[in-house]
Parts: sequence; structure tokens; C-alpha cells
Amino acid sequence: MSKNRKSYFDRFLVVRLSLIALMAFGAFLVYFQTTAFISARQSKSWPRTTGVLSVKVGQYRKTLSYQYSVDGVSYTADRVIFGQLGDRIRKEWTAVSESPDGGELPVYYSPGNPKESTLYTELLEGSWFNFLLGAVFFLGGSVVMILLPRLKRMAEQAMAHQPA
Repeated sequence: MSKNRKSYFDRFLVVRLSLIALMAFGAFLVYFQTTAFISARQSKSWPRTTGVLSVKVGQYRKTLSYQYSVDGVSYTADRVIFGQLGDRIRKEWTAVSESPDGGELPVYYSPGNPKESTLYTELLEGSWFNFLLGAVFFLGGSVVMILLPRLKRMAEQAMAHQPA
């Protein structure tokens, strides 16, 4: 096999690995958003307690956490809303504007696992976009992965008919 043909077929390996990475990322997004949706639905029936907000001002942004106690055990958490992936600033600012540092705020916690808590019992607006994006990445990558052997055979046939 000539060097050009070898490098040509090595590209299929790179394409296949890229597709696997794309599909894995898509599967992660779908899984993450599905579990966030389920947790947000379940949190609507969670008990509520009072927590204390802690705001830390960093060089580039404010971050928040809150402390709360259940049955005499103290917990610290930072989840504001389910479905947050990456940038959480919008809901954080809402929580901070309604309750200053050291202020009290309602905290919803899982009765089976009090370490799991949230400030809002809903799914982050726009989370469905991440779910759909993940589904497109996963399904699109799967379709291309299925068609790839056929494309490779077509390329092999085309290379076989070319003069050396």
C-alpha cells in the first residue's frame, strides 16, 4: 500500500475516533439533562428548610453557597437549580439579589439524601436545548458511524481504479 493510501485510510480512523468523542459528549448531555429533569420533578415534593446564604466575591465573579441543617446535621451546598451546566450566573444573581450575604433563604432537600438540595424546584430554562443538542450529536454521530464502512469501501474502490 502506498504512503498516500495509508494516510488516506488513517483519516478514517481519525474520523471514527472523532465521531466516538462526539457521540460520547452527546450521550453525556442527554444523560445529564435527563437526570436533571427527573430530579427537578422530584424536588417539587421535597421538604423545605431555612438556609443561610454565603456570597464570596472573587476577582471576576460572585459565587454563592448556602448552609442548612436537617435533623441537627449541617450541610453546605451550591446548587441553585437543576439543569445548570457551566454558567449559572443568572439564577445566582437572582438568589443573591433576593437575599444578601448571611441572609436566610428557603432550601429544598431530598428526604432520602439531605446532602442533595436546591434553591429552585424547577429545571433551568433552556435546558431542553442541551438535551436536543446532545441527542443530535449522539444520533448524528451514530448515523455517520454506521455509514462510515460503506464510505470506506467506496473510497477503496475509487483508489483501486486510479492508476498507480
